[in-house]
Amino acid sequence: MRLLLPLLVALAATGCATKYQSSGIAGGFTETRLSENTWRVAFRGNALSKSDRTDDLAMLRAADVALQHGYGFIKVQSAKTTTSTVTSSMPTYTTVQGQATTTGNRTNFRANAYTIGGDDSDEIVTSTLLVSAYKEKPGGDSDIYDARFLCESIGKKYDATCQVR
Repeated sequence: MRLLLPLLVALAATGCATKYQSSGIAGGFTETRLSENTWRVAFRGNALSKSDRTDDLAMLRAADVALQHGYGFIKVQSAKTTTSTVTSSMPTYTTVQGQATTTGNRTNFRANAYTIGGDDSDEIVTSTLLVSAYKEKPGGDSDIYDARFLCESIGKKYDATCQVR
């Protein structure tokens, strides 16, 4: 929890949704190779990431992985987007500042109270794809994507670069 709080404060201060990066405390991608040409790819956002971003960055990662392994095309076999709620708690702290002014028999007191802390909940979106990769575009299937095109188009949209060998 001591590490999570500074991270959440930093994210709130910078206003940044999760970047295209390997998974860490602030989100990112993971992949698992299931067969020679099949991967499960996931992208987890942070509290500022919306599902369209996590969907796009999961697709970018799928294209990136395919290209890294010598494949030029991908087919999404299944796609799933999930949302989970993360709640963090900070101790509540209240500070009171005041000023008293006395004139004769009369005293005026003016005060301001500030409270910080408490509970905070955030929605975290994860997009998961099951993809198959192909060296050449299979005929007769319109749901095949060109991996290089995806890297260029989605990469440009999010200022991200595929790590093609």
